[in-house]
Amino acid sequence: MKSYNKSYKVAGTIAVIGSVAALALIGINISQRDLHQDTNLAVKIDPVINTAFNNFVAKQQRSFLTKSEFNARMAIFRDNYQAIQQHNAEPGSSYKLGLNDFSDRSIEEIRGIMTFIEPIDSEQDHTSEGEVKKFQSDGLLKAPQSIDWRDQGAVTQVRNQGSCGSCFSYSAASAVEGAYKVKTGKLVEFSNQQILDCSGNGNQGCRGGYMTNSFKYLQSAKLMKYDDYPYIGKAGMCKYDASKGVVGVSSYTALPANNPAALLEAVSKQPVSIAMAATSLPFFQYKSGVLDSTACGTNLNHALLLIGYGNDATSGKDYWLVKNTWGTNWGEKGYIKIKRDNVTGPGMCGILKMSSYPTL
Repeated sequence: MKSYNKSYKVAGTIAVIGSVAALALIGINISQRDLHQDTNLAVKIDPVINTAFNNFVAKQQRSFLTKSEFNARMAIFRDNYQAIQQHNAEPGSSYKLGLNDFSDRSIEEIRGIMTFIEPIDSEQDHTSEGEVKKFQSDGLLKAPQSIDWRDQGAVTQVRNQGSCGSCFSYSAASAVEGAYKVKTGKLVEFSNQQILDCSGNGNQGCRGGYMTNSFKYLQSAKLMKYDDYPYIGKAGMCKYDASKGVVGVSSYTALPANNPAALLEAVSKQPVSIAMAATSLPFFQYKSGVLDSTACGTNLNHALLLIGYGNDATSGKDYWLVKNTWGTNWGEKGYIKIKRDNVTGPGMCGILKMSSYPTL
């Protein structure tokens, strides 16, 4: 593929016109509409935003095919930057927004990697009676006031799924990691790539899948260590090596939907796989604090790991503590606090709608 040597200066910063390959590495797919949308508006951008964008381009090591594409990215960045500044200036908000890897991407592009969708029936996600273990409550009397499974050494490092819709595989593998730590006292990072490539049961690689389908697969196969089967950012042929399998799943439990007490009780015992609605600006530009915004809606499109709950001293709000797979530059070093209440219903960003955990 032809690579351009030409470069040009914008506000004193060099912006390189690179190749399509460079765009692919950061998971950006440009449509003709994206290329031309608002391109002639870039000249109207405030110098402060202009400087911020060029700093962003340098930090993120972005490269662009054409000047039109550069301007289109700047226009998207401008809108996100202004929304961030406007929100952060609002008094009394319990959360802050900030620039991150998504700040020059359109909503349509972000939705393109959100391949998780709500199942239409229990067959699709293998939660029918006889397949899934029914949740049995022990009551909340034994649940602590707060818990963070990182403090118990039950959470591995934050990873970045990139442009592959592999969130479900990360969520499932991470839930197994937590359960394995609780059972054995050992923290081992397991291979989400194995789940991505090998799980089947309705899972479709980078096109999405379900944590319960992954747990069902692990009832007949043991999960390998991450280092033995590392993530490559795309689905491939199954390379499972049974001799390197470490742990399987004996059963799995799907929690009752819209039940905050059940979810709190479950996560007080081990990390729990969850799904959320994650394509609103407050979610993908989240920086810190307790997210309390109805903008995200409740249509599930992203899988994550619930690792605890507590109360935020600054805002006074109760929260759920969630591990994401968008790298450490997003949120609170890869984590997010979501408003928690005891109201029956989908919860903030749909957090109460779909959750499950494995038993080893």
